[in-house]
Amino acid sequence: MAVTVAQALARRLKAAGVKRVFGVPGGEVLDIIQALREAGVEFVLVRHEAAGAFMAGVSGRITGRPGACLATLGPGAANMVLGVASARLDRCPLLAITGSLPTSLPETHTHQRLDIGALYRPITKATWVLGPRAAVETVDRALALAAAQPWGPVHLSVPRDLARLPVEAGKAPEVPAACPMGDLTAGEVARLLSRARFPLAVVGLGADPEDAAAAAGFLERQAIPFVVTPQAKGLIDERHPMFCGVAGGMAADGVMVELLERADLVLGIGFEPSEVDQDWHQRLPVIWIQDAPHACRRSLPPRCLARRFAAVARELQEMLPAPPNWGWEAETPSRVRDSLAERLEVPFDASRRGRLSPVRVLRALRAALPEDAVMVTDVGAHKLLAGQAWRAFRPGTFFMSNGLSSMGFGLPAAIAASLELPGRPVVALIGDGGMAMMMQEVETAVRLAAPVTVVVLVDRCLALIRVSQERRGLDRAGVDFGDIGFSACARAMGAEGYAVQHEAELAPLLRRCAASGRPAVVEVPVDDGEYGRYL
Repeated sequence: MAVTVAQALARRLKAAGVKRVFGVPGGEVLDIIQALREAGVEFVLVRHEAAGAFMAGVSGRITGRPGACLATLGPGAANMVLGVASARLDRCPLLAITGSLPTSLPETHTHQRLDIGALYRPITKATWVLGPRAAVETVDRALALAAAQPWGPVHLSVPRDLARLPVEAGKAPEVPAACPMGDLTAGEVARLLSRARFPLAVVGLGADPEDAAAAAGFLERQAIPFVVTPQAKGLIDERHPMFCGVAGGMAADGVMVELLERADLVLGIGFEPSEVDQDWHQRLPVIWIQDAPHACRRSLPPRCLARRFAAVARELQEMLPAPPNWGWEAETPSRVRDSLAERLEVPFDASRRGRLSPVRVLRALRAALPEDAVMVTDVGAHKLLAGQAWRAFRPGTFFMSNGLSSMGFGLPAAIAASLELPGRPVVALIGDGGMAMMMQEVETAVRLAAPVTVVVLVDRCLALIRVSQERRGLDRAGVDFGDIGFSACARAMGAEGYAVQHEAELAPLLRRCAASGRPAVVEVPVDDGEYGRYL
């Protein structure tokens, strides 16, 4: 029997190791869902298409294989854009699949008609229509492109009438040209480093655990201080003697900027500038060591050594003088860490009864969880705190949306992490604004038996925006909302739900939630006035 386009798509996903496709069904993709079922690929129903794309992106980041998400045409495809755009700037390998109108319909049929290719082209590495001609080759090319560095999303649009047609052999679509070679050699990098007095390394999400392990040894032997970007947290144990902190607009960022401004040479190890909202990487002399372009770029930057750091670390070590003769004091990393700790040691105003300190909540979380626990943070004022103050010790234990910085990321991302890392405690730290955008996915977690613990910081406002208004001398407007009662909502959806009133309750409750094997939502009232003191 001839293999249809939908069946070919499903079978190639199965062959590529894709276990799940996250999405919301529609009439135009029912043949694909049936084909996935027949091929042994689970279709995971989510409650919003953006959540499905977030889940697929995080699955891809954890496994290194493209995650997959599916939406119907029109509103489904439009809803999924947010998660796909996040995968683009956060460098997640992802295959986004949408249905589209039958090709037999005339152009005058405008109901739910969107130019889906034009919609997805700016936020993907490529977008192609999947039809009978070269269907197998196109799917394979899409998966390979998504998994090529830099990781990113690829989009396939499947017209409803073509999904049922038998596949034909053909040539796979062309992919963007490979980036040019870098303009530096290892010897040139070593010479530039040897001339520096204050070299500083920045380790970013473009580094993988092997690169990070090589960097950890190299930076310690050469006594070069280093910072990481938020999505690289955990790649190097934050107890490393040369670790200084997290750069990229997180809490107490003035300490990081001051350190960076002292540097006369920055060594970017897999450094992805989409994570940084300041311009220091444009002003300071940066040597880039990476084997792929940055997100949304097709060429390597100037002053780049186009190799992975794991492949070049030993060469650099042999070329550099020993012992090094930098201008940094031996105590520089510990002094910077002490300065960060001092900035984050916020005196809590005990007169604000019933409100906990966000800093102390985060510390209670860290104390209650094992080193291999996975922390996922949503976007908001608490993200900036978690990005700096949460201590990460192992690769793959910290996730946030930072390139796109999209609210709503936290809960779907935590569910995906729980599915891909069974047996590991997974905690999502989410503000009440972000939780309100995606709390329907608690039911998804219950249905999938994904035992995530969701800590909702309740301050009844968009705290980060409120801080910005305050600093600009603007009126407080459009940032306040009422209480929702997330713990009660969680119980209504079949999860555990708790409301914490005292800091001492947190650690034992979190341990109990982690051991329960069930999804849980923990409401924690926090003092939003504290954020302005360290942001």
